[in-house]
Amino acid sequence: VNAWAKILQRVPNSRLLLKSKGFSCQQTSGSVFEAFESRTIPRARIDLVPLHPTTEDHMHSYEEMDISLDTFPYAGTTTTCESLWMGVPCITMRGQLHASNVGVSLLTQVGLLDCIAEDEDAYVRAAVFRSADHLALSQLRQDLRDRMKKSYLCNGPAFTRNVEAAYQTLWVTHGAEY
Repeated sequence: VNAWAKILQRVPNSRLLLKSKGFSCQQTSGSVFEAFESRTIPRARIDLVPLHPTTEDHMHSYEEMDISLDTFPYAGTTTTCESLWMGVPCITMRGQLHASNVGVSLLTQVGLLDCIAEDEDAYVRAAVFRSADHLALSQLRQDLRDRMKKSYLCNGPAFTRNVEAAYQTLWVTHGAEY
């Protein structure tokens, strides 16, 4: 919440959309609103959305976003891929564990190295920077799905060859043990 509040403070007129099944509970939503209000962010700038009833509705929610902000220390995986596929760049932060670095791997594959932060301050700076250049952001949003399609993330044959090669190496190295 601290990092997101700092971004909202530095980007006037911005809003934060958070989606969770828990937001259908008023007590949960109230706690989140209070956390932001204690950091001088009014409720009017926070949209708390419960889960959408259909996948189509869920995917259309990306049309409401300019930039997605990855969670940390546990990074998104499916949501980051969805965001990129829907043309919404994501800001992520490198961490110490695999669960913290999935976003780093995904953004690296689509060439968004400037969206990978090393710490919380850099995460805030990256989000503020990305939001400031509307023309560049618009162009990136138009190109992002194509970038993803051309990346290793969507290259099934190359992925399969690499997995097969890894299996072969394991068999040659350790096959006799089994």
